[in-house]
Amino acid sequence: MSQYPFADGRQLPINQRQRVFANGTLHITEMQPGVDDGLYSCEVTYGKGMPVSKTFSIVIRTEPHVSNFSFPNNLHEGMRTAVTCIVLAGDPPITTRWLKDGLPLNEEDLDASILYAGNGYVSTLTINVLAYKHNGNYTCLAANDVGTGSFSTRLTVKVPPRWLLEPRDTSAIAGRSARIDCQADGVPQPHVRWKMSINSQLEEFKTIVSSSHVHILVNGSLNFRSVETSDEGSYLCEANNGVGAGLSTVVRLTVHSAPKFDSKFTILTSRRGEKVVLNCDSYGDTPMTFTWRKNGIIIDPVSNPRYSQQSESVHGGEGTKLVIEKAEREDSASFTCTAMNDFGEDSMNFQLTVQDVPDAPQNVEVHDVGSRSVRLTWNRPFDGNSPIIRYTVAWRRNDDKSTGGPIPIAGDETTIIIRGLDPKTRYFFRVKCENVLGDSQYGAEVAVTTLEEPPREPPVSVKAIPLSSRSVNVTWQRPIRSDATSSVDGFYVGIKSKGSLEPYTFKSVVLTEELIQRFEIRNLNRFTEYTVVVQPFNSRGAGPPSEEIEVRTLEFDSPGTPAIKSYYTTSKTIKMSWEINVTPDAPVTGHYLYNRMEGSTWQEIRLKGENKEYLLQDLQCGTKYYCYIVAFNSAGRGNKSETISVKTDGNDACFPSPLKSRNRQIQLHIFSFRAFINIES
Repeated sequence: MSQYPFADGRQLPINQRQRVFANGTLHITEMQPGVDDGLYSCEVTYGKGMPVSKTFSIVIRTEPHVSNFSFPNNLHEGMRTAVTCIVLAGDPPITTRWLKDGLPLNEEDLDASILYAGNGYVSTLTINVLAYKHNGNYTCLAANDVGTGSFSTRLTVKVPPRWLLEPRDTSAIAGRSARIDCQADGVPQPHVRWKMSINSQLEEFKTIVSSSHVHILVNGSLNFRSVETSDEGSYLCEANNGVGAGLSTVVRLTVHSAPKFDSKFTILTSRRGEKVVLNCDSYGDTPMTFTWRKNGIIIDPVSNPRYSQQSESVHGGEGTKLVIEKAEREDSASFTCTAMNDFGEDSMNFQLTVQDVPDAPQNVEVHDVGSRSVRLTWNRPFDGNSPIIRYTVAWRRNDDKSTGGPIPIAGDETTIIIRGLDPKTRYFFRVKCENVLGDSQYGAEVAVTTLEEPPREPPVSVKAIPLSSRSVNVTWQRPIRSDATSSVDGFYVGIKSKGSLEPYTFKSVVLTEELIQRFEIRNLNRFTEYTVVVQPFNSRGAGPPSEEIEVRTLEFDSPGTPAIKSYYTTSKTIKMSWEINVTPDAPVTGHYLYNRMEGSTWQEIRLKGENKEYLLQDLQCGTKYYCYIVAFNSAGRGNKSETISVKTDGNDACFPSPLKSRNRQIQLHIFSFRAFINIES
């Protein structure tokens, strides 16, 4: 398929502004009236078929084009002027209108007229009487259905200066800012210049140049940043723009003075009881009134007769003084004198310091209490408005038998360590201070009891006796020398193997009322040498240990307790048998048999070996006997058996009688015949 555009029978493109795309689109740049308008055809051919075409018309319209125009130069108020706007090009219909400063022009408001000619292509604006209001931008605007065309120009009407804010006489207060207005308008904008009269006849003026003190604002006003009394006088404001004679006005600046003090702050020092005078002299317009305040509170001499006020004359102002006949400590304060007049007020401050002897130190506290020292601290008291040069610390014992100190301390210190005290003693401490005016009283006493010390002497008469193969008994007495500075709450009993490098193993023992203290150490090794020490202690710690005492545990333990198994009696004999538990740690070397006839003393019979029966002979018949058995070995004697009560057979005649038995045997004595018979119970 092929597509071909045509114009006036010619295949396009025919110039560089025309471009035909493959899809049949025709693009024409920079369309030109009379050149590019007309009939155009687009022909489409597909294969060998008949071509198809479409014809259309292009019409080119142009927007209006306005010629340049301008108002004449050097136009003044009262003149007349006119300007013509011509629409040079553009397709009709065209409408033309005028704008001033972007808004539709109102002929009546501006006293202007507009005349149209040439089918509306020519428009003339006429202003009959020029005035200030005619200044501005004027625009001729032409429009059709395609667009708009316009041209603007400025009309400048020269106008002599006129007052917007005419200067007036002004009053100002010294030290404050002030402004004299002088604002003028005109075309061109007037230049404002200020001058100050240099004499009272207003004949000579000096031009004012802007500075940090006074400067001319952009709007022409004269501004004073801080008015001074020397600024008072006559001032001339001139406004000129080269049109007409210009404007000028003479005004007067009157400067009033609010009260002012040469010094804002004064420091005074006085001693208690002295007379104090506070002078308050203020400069400024009179009359003035004065007010005195103490720490911000108004002083009323009626309610407080210690204060009196006296007025005095001062060149250029007024003055007053506050008199305190006898200064007290409470007069250490900030006093303020305020002076007031119709134009303001000012204040002067006095810091009065009344010196006195210092107060006594307060809140004395005791820290780090030891047995022979304490540390004291206190709060720094009111120093009487004079530096404290030293503190003095003194103390006494509870019994008042001795006192300590005084100790001087530098005035910048509030702590001290007191040494050389006695342990376990109650003391009372107090502190005073002084400055150049004198000493304070002593502050309240603070009491403290020093700590006791550990015992200072070792126990005496320390002995260690073995009780068995695994225990020893340790005895000792309290230290010989003791005093009230230390006490003994108990003892540490230490033990270790002789020659061992290991430390002692201690057991604590509570003190008893007995003269001799004792403690049994158990769970030791058999037949082993030990070293024993005893050390006293109290709540503060342990005292010195005793000398080392050596002791050896026994090779064996004491034998056990025999148990009487059976006994037999005749008129003359008692046969006993017993049993005892024998262990390797507690062998039996022998026994002691104790017996006594009723009403007589005990008799001891030593039995060697392991014999466990014995026959007591040559006894009295019909008599009661008491017996018990005790085993022994190298460790000593064991516990005794139970004591049995046995009575021999017969009566006073002592005839032989049948054997009484409490066992499984019966022994019969029949004359010379003796038989032993076992009888089951």
